[in-house]
Amino acid sequence: MSTRDRKHTGRNLVLFCLSVLGSAVLARVVEPFTVPPGAEPGTPGLGQLLWLVTPLVVALLLRLLGGDGWDDFGLRPRFKGNGFWWLISVVVFPVVMAISVLLGALLGGIQLEWGMFPVFTGALLPALISAALKNVFEEFAWRGYLAPKIYALVESHKLVPGKVSSSRTG
Repeated sequence: MSTRDRKHTGRNLVLFCLSVLGSAVLARVVEPFTVPPGAEPGTPGLGQLLWLVTPLVVALLLRLLGGDGWDDFGLRPRFKGNGFWWLISVVVFPVVMAISVLLGALLGGIQLEWGMFPVFTGALLPALISAALKNVFEEFAWRGYLAPKIYALVESHKLVPGKVSSSRTG
């Protein structure tokens, strides 16, 4: 990576970090005004949505308009030959939820009746969809943008663990 590219990547990382930190502060200010009165403590409002969405939006803008490009985006699902692992990733969440509910019932923490099964499965689907959406925003922002950019800077400075920089040895 050239010195110009390092400066460009460094500038964009600073912009990314400042905007994410700024969104966290703004979210904290906005959150109390967007939660309905009398809601349970911890009920999410628009502040939480702002904090969740901003990192991905900033990362996309830096890739589109900031000159970062898409080379290190990392979206390669590789379905071929990995079908088993894709199936596992889809099945794990509902299975863990079911085990948690059953353990809660067996240990007396919750009461479970067979008539509740349709309610449970009806609640599972929205939970699965919301968790998947939240994770898409999170992973594309942090692993899809921040991690590759930091790694590129570290690699360009020869500070990768296990390697010794020639400029520091002499």
